[in-house]
Amino acid sequence: MELLTWITYLGVIVALIIFPGPVALLCTSHGLRFGRRRATATVCGGTLASLALMVLSSLGLGAILAASETAFHVLKLLGGAYLVILGLQAWRRSGDDSPLDVPDAAAAPPSANTSSLRLFRQGFLVGISNPKDLLFFAALFPNFIDVGEPQLVQFAILAATWAVIDLSLM
Repeated sequence: MELLTWITYLGVIVALIIFPGPVALLCTSHGLRFGRRRATATVCGGTLASLALMVLSSLGLGAILAASETAFHVLKLLGGAYLVILGLQAWRRSGDDSPLDVPDAAAAPPSANTSSLRLFRQGFLVGISNPKDLLFFAALFPNFIDVGEPQLVQFAILAATWAVIDLSLM
């Protein structure tokens, strides 16, 4: 993978991860309710779910590439169009300032016995149950894959980069 391609991918995913989705909202909610240290389990669960969806997506893309390079390029164009549509929708919604559901101070305090495993599991389940992410990764990855190079290494670089940025920003 070329350095310029990786830097472009890095810029794209930073911009994408900053826009809150279901996992980001759950992480924020858990951070407000349980504190940053305990919410880290939720973040890790969401990141593991993303990695699982990336693996599923890359297996499908690998099969398409093995079947036809032309089909891969068509998928790449369709994926680019899908990403542009998502960007336009996010841009149009950016004026909607909906407040987060901040817990009331008079409400019952968060349970001290809520385990990190439970928070991790919630993050994972919210992340893995978002079928749009599977389509999203299928649309994103082809734009950064060089069909003339080994795909497994490229997918690993893309996935590892996503995981590091996702963990850092969340």
